[in-house]
Amino acid sequence: MSRPDPFLNLLKDIGYLPLRLPRADVQPLQLLNVSSKEFTLLGDLGDAMSAGDGAKLPEIKTDIQTAGEIQGTRSSTVKLSIGANILGNILGALTGNNLDVSSAFKNASSLTFEFADVTVNNVSIIQLNKFLNLAKVDSVVQQIQDLVLAGNAGVTTAVARTKKYLVSAQNDHGVDVAADVPVIKGIAGGKVAVSTAGNNNQKVVFEGPSPVTFGVQAVRLSFNNGQFSAIDAFAAGSGAVRGLETTPDGAPNVITIDGMFADIS
Repeated sequence: MSRPDPFLNLLKDIGYLPLRLPRADVQPLQLLNVSSKEFTLLGDLGDAMSAGDGAKLPEIKTDIQTAGEIQGTRSSTVKLSIGANILGNILGALTGNNLDVSSAFKNASSLTFEFADVTVNNVSIIQLNKFLNLAKVDSVVQQIQDLVLAGNAGVTTAVARTKKYLVSAQNDHGVDVAADVPVIKGIAGGKVAVSTAGNNNQKVVFEGPSPVTFGVQAVRLSFNNGQFSAIDAFAAGSGAVRGLETTPDGAPNVITIDGMFADIS
């Protein structure tokens, strides 16, 4: 029996699916291949759909201020080994460099993340529903059509973005402990701004030059008798979103269809 993936619940309290590798280019209206608890980004919805009469993709509203909805909300606490990997992915997205700062948290057993200055990009679910009722899957992308028919397709509807992350470390008793900030600054080398905040300055603040997406909301598409029949929201904690990875030789991966089911090969 496989162990539960603690990463899935990282953003459950704020109602988002976590993005395994934060990226600047993840936006609403992107297609997902849904396979168990892994949601893989495939590309833009508009590239797979042929617009019918009156069909219009919903407008993406950008840079919506979230006020107290997400600001200052702490993520689920995760073990240091997992948290260090998450932090490395965040720093990689912010700087474009592989920065391993785990050595600065040697007195910790777990990490918790907070998100500051968060903005949201989203679309109207009603407008999305109208578009889907009038549009058709492009016959050229047969594999996408098969995904939809199998109930294995989803669409992103909102993304949470920030360039400022606060990280706190805890010991075995759940008490916050200080990180070695000089070590972090030395590793960062000016590629990302590093400061401290909170009681006794025990939170480490990482701020990059521009925001990246760290959380996603999405809906599953249901198809019946040639028409879209439902769009159901994925519950936070039900999965995690990732990009379509390349093969070992660097070539793009492809979707393969086995009957009515689809997997990433």
